[in-house]
Amino acid sequence: MTQTTSKQFNSNKCLHCNTELTTKQVYSDKYKGYFCCEGCQSVYDIIHLGGLSSFYKKRAGWTEGAVDLVTVDSDHFNDYITINKDGTVSLKFLISGIRCSACIWLIETFVNQEKAIISFRVNYANHQAKVTFNPQDIDLSIILNKIAQLGYCPLPIKEADNIYTRERKDYFYRFGVGIFFTMQVMIYSVANYTGYFYGMDKDLYFLFQLLSWLLATPVMTYSAKPFFQKAYLSLIHKHYTMDTLVALGAGTAYIYSIVAIFLGYETFFDTAVTIVTLILLGRFIEVGAKQKGSNAVTKLLSLKPKSVKKIVYDNNIQQEITIPIDDLNVGDHYILTTGNNIAADGKLISGNCEIDESMLTGESVPVYKKVGDIIYAGTKIISGDGIAVVDKVGNDSFLAKIAISVEEAQLSKAPIQDIADKFVGKFVPFVILLSIGTFIYWFIFDKSTLEIAVMRSVSVLVIACPCAMGLATPLAIINSATKLSELGIIFKNGEAIERFANVNDFYFDKTGTITQGEMNVNQYTIDNNLLGSISSLAFHSKHPASQAIYKLCPTNNYVINIEELAGKGIKGYDKNNNKILIGSEDLLKENN
Repeated sequence: MTQTTSKQFNSNKCLHCNTELTTKQVYSDKYKGYFCCEGCQSVYDIIHLGGLSSFYKKRAGWTEGAVDLVTVDSDHFNDYITINKDGTVSLKFLISGIRCSACIWLIETFVNQEKAIISFRVNYANHQAKVTFNPQDIDLSIILNKIAQLGYCPLPIKEADNIYTRERKDYFYRFGVGIFFTMQVMIYSVANYTGYFYGMDKDLYFLFQLLSWLLATPVMTYSAKPFFQKAYLSLIHKHYTMDTLVALGAGTAYIYSIVAIFLGYETFFDTAVTIVTLILLGRFIEVGAKQKGSNAVTKLLSLKPKSVKKIVYDNNIQQEITIPIDDLNVGDHYILTTGNNIAADGKLISGNCEIDESMLTGESVPVYKKVGDIIYAGTKIISGDGIAVVDKVGNDSFLAKIAISVEEAQLSKAPIQDIADKFVGKFVPFVILLSIGTFIYWFIFDKSTLEIAVMRSVSVLVIACPCAMGLATPLAIINSATKLSELGIIFKNGEAIERFANVNDFYFDKTGTITQGEMNVNQYTIDNNLLGSISSLAFHSKHPASQAIYKLCPTNNYVINIEELAGKGIKGYDKNNNKILIGSEDLLKENN
């Protein structure tokens, strides 16, 4: 039961989103509290009815704000559905609105309560979710809208770049604040260090310490905020991460320095802010690497054209209509034209053409296609035209399967990464214990001052903060898979990349010579004037051999009536109306 009240609330907050309440808020007799809107009340109801009320205890670092309930149209996700061999369906998608690890727990727990779902998991690193289900047992729209009911928004995987962009911007702003104030802190720190050795007025020394404290505070409260939030969550769940070391190292140096100001000790604000700033720079680079890996898959899929000319028949009259590539279906007929990329896997049913398939095979020489030959989405038509019938669309296309392989390789774990993950899990508690042990040794057993004991203890934490064990391996997988895909080399998973490091010999099963994929003219015996006319004609052809001829003699004489002959060559006429032919021996024989 709900009712509306006009009472003024100054300290009350929404039970769900913590928004400060003002007037005309929704009151619930059931929960004896107020909500800022019916959307928050609905989500609060779902969480409690599902027995998930512990979510509010786990939640930390939450950005206050009302929940926008949305209805998700599952049709937008159809291109990303994979049909498994056992008849089940898998889908990868993004989830917007995730703010902390508690969000992951809530979403996974709530969605997995649906027994018809075989598996569902969310990756906190990239906010990508993967669900596997039997379409006969549950509809995709039900799954997506269960997530939307909680106030999160499922998005197609193509939105990954936007999420990475926002994350990079956040790190960039925090790093910008950090580097600016760190430089200011360093100015006063250098002065204080100099004064430590050569002497300085005590009042001036104290003033510089206060200024360092003032300048370090924005770094610790704004730039370092994500580290402290994640470290706090780690402590709650008893799962220690590198953020724990960053927070402990920087936090201890900062708090100690504040106390040291009034005890007359040396301060180390520069140490605290430098730790935060350098780690932020590393995170910024890390997200950039992830975004680049995501772009590699997007770049592969972008080889398909955005639209295609489809052939339709109206009263036995053939017509051409331009449609979006997503509207092309199996069995449709579409037109191939010179210079365009092929829209979908299929067969050539009319015409002939030369196609650049280097993105699939690595072969730089165009492949001649005739009626009945197979063509692949994303490959480029060098010359000729024709009509093709669609055999495969969406994730069934050869190009899509390559993109999926690249994505799976990026997201997969190499065996060494499992070792690294286990090591990091034990490494962080070990470093913390070692830091505590260091303090105890220097302060109690060595009888050193509190200043020396604290700074040597902090030093242990600081040295361990940039440890690459937990970061280097996944970034190496992402970067290597991305770079290799750009070179036309596809690895199925991280294990294959790891094993590749131990390979000593390579055996290639290839019809031609392994080259740079670029043709060049090595020698020629022809009159230079004629070479100029030939080169002018070659300029109008996209065939690698023609481009090599033009590169040899880059001229642009008068050539007219140019016609490319798919699979054969090109012909034209010079200013004296002499026919010029460049092409295969068969073409020359046909023209005597």
